[in-house]
Amino acid sequence: MKALKIIFILLFVSAVSFGQDEDSEFKRLKKLEKLENDSLNKLDKSRDTLSFRFGSKRYCINRSLKSSNSKFSFSVGKDVKDWNRFRGHYAGISLGFNNYFDNSSDFNFVDNDHFMSLRVEKSIEFRLNLFQTSHKITNHFGIITGLGMSVNNYRFEDGKSIRKLDGETVLDPQYLQPGISVKKSKLTLTYLDIPLLLEVNGKLAGSEWFMNAGVIGSMRIGSHTKTVYSVNPPLGDGNKNKVKNRSNFYTNKFKASLYSQLGWNDWSLYMKLDLVPLFENDRGPELFPFSSGIQLCF
Repeated sequence: MKALKIIFILLFVSAVSFGQDEDSEFKRLKKLEKLENDSLNKLDKSRDTLSFRFGSKRYCINRSLKSSNSKFSFSVGKDVKDWNRFRGHYAGISLGFNNYFDNSSDFNFVDNDHFMSLRVEKSIEFRLNLFQTSHKITNHFGIITGLGMSVNNYRFEDGKSIRKLDGETVLDPQYLQPGISVKKSKLTLTYLDIPLLLEVNGKLAGSEWFMNAGVIGSMRIGSHTKTVYSVNPPLGDGNKNKVKNRSNFYTNKFKASLYSQLGWNDWSLYMKLDLVPLFENDRGPELFPFSSGIQLCF
């Protein structure tokens, strides 16, 4: 009986001491947390910080508030990614080249004799994809949609340009006359884009790879031609002249495009093929634009 009493007393003392130790440890942790919060508050009061993520990096711009003369500092750090959260790759800045092909059975590209023939190396596409939403199906597979804008420049060869005539887009011959030297002639089309893409991505050697494909629906929101030319002596003074003609040129208002991307980390290669002809039916040559280039993903 005495032994049981002794054991009970020892257990009671141990429990009391353990409770006291646990309580003191809890108080110690709370004190440390308070000190950390106080230091952070002091730090926040001493500077104003703007931070944002671009790609896989987080950028911070700090402005000191300690003195009347504001001092700025800049820092870059890694942004921690949650690999259990699906994040697609549509938002970003793209730069590529434009071209088109006709609907001939042998898939011939538009040749130099055609009035819509291009200087492909100067037919630039610029895309700014501002927003995206990612909808997870699995951790590394999902659906992407968003909103973007694309600007397509088609640089014509040999001083050619286009105009509207009798309900059709045709060659504009005024810049092909003797004595006229054309420096630049292009058609610019601007679109608002909404994508619907499927993406699969993963991690390899500490880096991220991804592939996506789908359809982009576009609405034309701007179009014009620009011609830079000079009239040489004795017919003119040789000075540059710039002419902008704002018209839709019977290009299709809406279009759908096949789109795909293959990327590594923040960079990707993309390809886009229009399923709708450039011009309305019987309002111009039947041409199907396509483009390819690189993208820096946000």
